[in-house]
Amino acid sequence: MPQGFRGTSAMSIVINTNIPSITAARHIAAVQAGSSKSIQKLASGNRINTAADDAAGLAVASKMRADVASLNQALRNVNDAISMIGVYLGAADEIEKIFMRSRELATQASNGTYTQSDIENAQLEYHALIINEITRIKSSTTFNSLQVADDHLQVVFQLGAGVNDKLSLTFPSLNAGTLMNGPPGNLSQPPPMGAQYAIGKIDQGLESLNEARTKVAAVSNRLDHTASVLMGVTESTQAALSRVQDADFAMESATLARFGVLTRAATAMLAQSNQSPEYVLALLRS
Repeated sequence: MPQGFRGTSAMSIVINTNIPSITAARHIAAVQAGSSKSIQKLASGNRINTAADDAAGLAVASKMRADVASLNQALRNVNDAISMIGVYLGAADEIEKIFMRSRELATQASNGTYTQSDIENAQLEYHALIINEITRIKSSTTFNSLQVADDHLQVVFQLGAGVNDKLSLTFPSLNAGTLMNGPPGNLSQPPPMGAQYAIGKIDQGLESLNEARTKVAAVSNRLDHTASVLMGVTESTQAALSRVQDADFAMESATLARFGVLTRAATAMLAQSNQSPEYVLALLRS
């Protein structure tokens, strides 16, 4: 073997099998497949469109999407709970005003400068407020058809995505007899059931009302913080989900441009390789 050809192999010139053309076609197919994936990602905005793109990432993204949906619903639950408590506290505020006016009437009736007729007129208003109006407020204070001010309604609020993310609240009754721990008294009656008795019962009712409002308002304050936490957790979870599933448009645009250049180059090489058999004809003509 001549020394100049040592370590090299000679290439045959054939026409039945055009290896360079086949190689160029293979590269074109691969580049087109990659270009198609880049176009799909850019069109959908998602890095993961099928399980074939990233099976593990798709599983993680699926769980995160479920968590985000549950967290969003939990936030709505918290806001509904705050609204429900707000309805109760609004009714309690009105009952407080009624107690204030009723105490004023009882104090007035306790004064010896009024006639029995005057005291009976005060009793009419006292009865209308303590018995009739508080009963009406208690019965008509509803949230989504639930009577929140009557019969010690117990409600369980779902405050998160987990099974145990719950908070139970029993609304204290706003019934006048329950708050005052007994009958309200009659201003027109003589002691011990008269005006002085009524003042004591009203004071007891105010104390019970304040305890009930404090208990429910404390839960409302907790829910305010719960809502803030849920918004923060939702934001962080959505950010993590974005990193897993969203496409990076800068990177995908650069990738698509690279595939475009490779496609044009491979197509040119395919056209060039398809001209190879003509060299055989040139040899035959010579």
